[in-house]
Amino acid sequence: MSGFKIATKVWPRVLHAHGELLKPTFFESLKALKTEKVDILYLHAPDYTTPFEETIRLVDELYREGRFERFGLSNFASWQVTLIHQMCKQKGYVLPTVYQGMYNAITRDVVRELLPCLKALNISFYAYNPIAGGLLSGKHKYRDRYWQQSFFDAVEGLNRTATSLNLTLLDASLRWMSHHSGLDPVKDGIIIGVSSTQHLEENLKCLKQGPLPKEMVQAFDEAWAHVKMACPSYFKTPADTAASALSMVDKK
Repeated sequence: MSGFKIATKVWPRVLHAHGELLKPTFFESLKALKTEKVDILYLHAPDYTTPFEETIRLVDELYREGRFERFGLSNFASWQVTLIHQMCKQKGYVLPTVYQGMYNAITRDVVRELLPCLKALNISFYAYNPIAGGLLSGKHKYRDRYWQQSFFDAVEGLNRTATSLNLTLLDASLRWMSHHSGLDPVKDGIIIGVSSTQHLEENLKCLKQGPLPKEMVQAFDEAWAHVKMACPSYFKTPADTAASALSMVDKK
């Protein structure tokens, strides 16, 4: 393959996942990907069982070995991002330069404090869930975080507005991300999930279109106001990571 950049994540599914298990887990990922290195190594969420000092030391060792190009964080609180950045800088370690976070037209928790934090630290933001786990495609999907009546009501209203403007909700949602969100068009990005080449081409076509009509932008703002109190947090707490680990055990 050429022209592709590969990223991988280390998720704290077990105790000390970002400690003694970080390197073995990372090398398992490289083996599965059939590569010697990746572009980005993400810490997928905080490991509350391992001190940050230990984690960043291990990450830096992998960087010095040439195993990845960029250090990324995901689902960390802004204060944790700042602390890790300061610790890495003080120790001369590789700095985190990219953050992957949840962001879409009806999930804007990152705007309040995280995006300003990343901008101050010169960290790029890559948005995942740009269509809210499928909800903004016009189809209700599996994501429990959106399984609330307020979100369904908001989507119904958005669908009506989009239809009146001869738009699909998917098209409008991706264009909102491109032209009306808080993303920096130069250094930030949007992560889209696809199931086929055709699906990819359709999404890219949406992203390349121009700004939305003001009526659609206003509808998104009203939808956000409607769901704001139920908006999922952009960062993972100790309870979140513990619950995720338990769910992984249940699936085995």
